[in-house]
Amino acid sequence: MPASRTARAAAQLPPYVRHPLSAEHAWSVAARSHVWLLVVVAAVVVAALLRLPPVLNADFPLNDGGLFYRMVEELRDAHYRLPATTSYNGAGIPFGYPPLGFYLAALVSSATGQPLIDVVRVLPAVVSTLTVPVFFLLARALLGSAAEGAVATLAFALLPRTFAWFIMGGGLTRAPGFLFALLLLHQAYLMYTRPERRYVATTAVVGALAVLAHLENAWFAAYSAALLLLLYGRDRRGFVRSVIAAVGVLVLSAPWWATVISYHGLHAFAAAAQGGGLVSDPTWLKTFNFTDEPQLTLFGALGLVGVFAAVARRQWLLPLWLGAIYLLNPRNPKTVAAVPLAMLVALALHHVIVPGILRLSWREDAAPPSPGRRTGFAPLIVAVMLALFTAYSFLSVRRIRDFDEGYGVLTPADRETFRWISTNTPPDAKIMVLSFAPAWFGYDRVTEWLPALTRRTSVSTVQGYEWLPNHEFDRRIRRYDALRACATRDIGCVERWANVGGTPFTHVLFRKEGCCARLESSLRASPAYRLIADRPDAAVFVRTGSP
Repeated sequence: MPASRTARAAAQLPPYVRHPLSAEHAWSVAARSHVWLLVVVAAVVVAALLRLPPVLNADFPLNDGGLFYRMVEELRDAHYRLPATTSYNGAGIPFGYPPLGFYLAALVSSATGQPLIDVVRVLPAVVSTLTVPVFFLLARALLGSAAEGAVATLAFALLPRTFAWFIMGGGLTRAPGFLFALLLLHQAYLMYTRPERRYVATTAVVGALAVLAHLENAWFAAYSAALLLLLYGRDRRGFVRSVIAAVGVLVLSAPWWATVISYHGLHAFAAAAQGGGLVSDPTWLKTFNFTDEPQLTLFGALGLVGVFAAVARRQWLLPLWLGAIYLLNPRNPKTVAAVPLAMLVALALHHVIVPGILRLSWREDAAPPSPGRRTGFAPLIVAVMLALFTAYSFLSVRRIRDFDEGYGVLTPADRETFRWISTNTPPDAKIMVLSFAPAWFGYDRVTEWLPALTRRTSVSTVQGYEWLPNHEFDRRIRRYDALRACATRDIGCVERWANVGGTPFTHVLFRKEGCCARLESSLRASPAYRLIADRPDAAVFVRTGSP
């Protein structure tokens, strides 16, 4: 073909063929035809299908939430005035948790007439689903494209880390905290990039709601907003607006934190800030394997491609954001890292994957496409890719229920045992729970829910102790792990555990889980224990003396 004809033919090619490293043409077609809106709707539907069925098919809150359930009861009994402490586990734990989720659950239960336990079961999953459209607002603003934001939202809806911990009973505080953290970042970005002063007020309001919902997610929102200030508000106006918004957050959230300080001083907040330590592998960013996908780590691979695409295009926000999370959010980084990761997935698809596939579909020796076909092929390719991507990810992510750290509920048999304990043991009973759950303490349902449902003390429960001084939370975590080591030994191991830690107990609740035959037989044979209830799934002993 002569050079002039080649040039003319090239000029007629679609932009995604002439410039194979850019997909602006394909996305602009999608944006003009509002295909992106369908993608967002699909993302919300997919999110609901992943988040709601596990809780709707259960008759009790998933996994944890016993502490929060009891605190909501106490808040309601106090006529919505914050108590000084919670009676949970008889430990004098400060009523210091941000209370927004508690108020929300109590009000929903009162307004609908639904039992509080059902509200604690369902509400976290509903709020978690609502984070998906809120994330779209943020992604569209930061990426500068509705189409890219829609694809990022689809990835966000499918990432296990964006809902796994939020639909449990403990998601009563975590889910609203995550939602308002995302909304705060959206409003902060608008505050720095738009001239209207109203965004200062909206940033302060949603910032206060984030603080009142969950401190850890509020911290994520705070340093992420500081990064937005560094990149988009680096002038006098941005600084002044930041100060005004921060003061507004403090003032609007003062009724809560000032009340807690009046009861306990700053000690409770200092203890909560220190408790917990590292609960995830600190090498997660080095390996870029932090998505919790049960099969191929598709999101992780696409996110890594997105990092290179962002650096190549000098879009520094998302890579810097991941680095900030690595440095500043050591307690639970993988969950919040899903936010920039979902946007990096969209960048990878937009700037690398889709253009590369579309380039392969064009033959250099072929005639230019007709005007009628020039824009039809790209949306079809994108639609098929997104459909396959969604189907694979959806089917893969659903396997999260089969993980060792999967979902479960306190069984009806356990609840019946709790009712027996609450009526047949003295109120000051101190119960040693031998359940040996297969995962971290957050999944030990029996140990957490026993104090909430029986009003008795569990000597091995961990929840809530982060609000006590002298690193009590970390000490109890270590003690919890040490007790689990007794699963394959005899009752002497449990006795030594109690003596070393100075932990007296009066009763033993032994869960019959098929793991601890030696421990059970030694417990039944010991003259220091008397069997007082032998149920299908558990046995209750009273301690009558020393072995």
